[in-house]
Amino acid sequence: MYFSEKSFLLVLTSLCSSLRVFKQIQTQLITRDLLRNDLVLHKVVTFLGKSADFASYGCVFLHSIRRALSSFPYNTLLSSYAVCDKPRVAILVYRTFVSNGFSPDMYTFPPVFKACGKFSGVGEGKQYHGTVTRMGFSDDIYVQNSLVHLYGVCGDSGSACKVFDQMPVRDVISWTGIISGFSRVGLYKEALDVFSKMDVEPNLATFVCALVASGRVGCLALGRGIHGLILKKAYLISLETGNALVDMYVKL
Repeated sequence: MYFSEKSFLLVLTSLCSSLRVFKQIQTQLITRDLLRNDLVLHKVVTFLGKSADFASYGCVFLHSIRRALSSFPYNTLLSSYAVCDKPRVAILVYRTFVSNGFSPDMYTFPPVFKACGKFSGVGEGKQYHGTVTRMGFSDDIYVQNSLVHLYGVCGDSGSACKVFDQMPVRDVISWTGIISGFSRVGLYKEALDVFSKMDVEPNLATFVCALVASGRVGCLALGRGIHGLILKKAYLISLETGNALVDMYVKL
């Protein structure tokens, strides 16, 4: 009976789209002491992350059961709000979490930086960059890639390069982030220079950025070379690369 009730409440939580209805489900979860269960908690946090309108209640909810929590539910909720249509909410939620006693870890800041990038909040991003440095998380590649992306989308190529140059290890996301950042501010020659120095295999996004830059600087030979590489790798043939190729050849 216990498992059937839990399963039923899990289904209700998954299907729920109303905070009013969720509060009724939550009452049943509390009565049956189910919020200690990781699967149940994950379903609840997934629901709360569906809308920025649930953010305030999400903060209250996590604070009410904070003694039993790891950082995972907090970071999951931040990640959901970072990609919503109101990314500033993620920053407000982060500040509320911290004021309620939450201790951030290295997985907390990438969604914060992603949210800052979505509303071009380079000032806020630099503030949290300082926080990351003070907390000793600045050497984590996941955090570093998030910073490169933040500065790139905000047009601050100088700060993006500074982070990139200090990275002891770089993956394809690191390289693509700096190439994309240069392209975004019109530094196409610099983007292609970085592309030529890559020591990891490019991905689809890397090739798209390089094709755009090739078209802008009139580098037909490189563009054709990239086209050839794409044709040799079936997984790279997509609408994105097709559009980038058409754009490049038209520009040239």
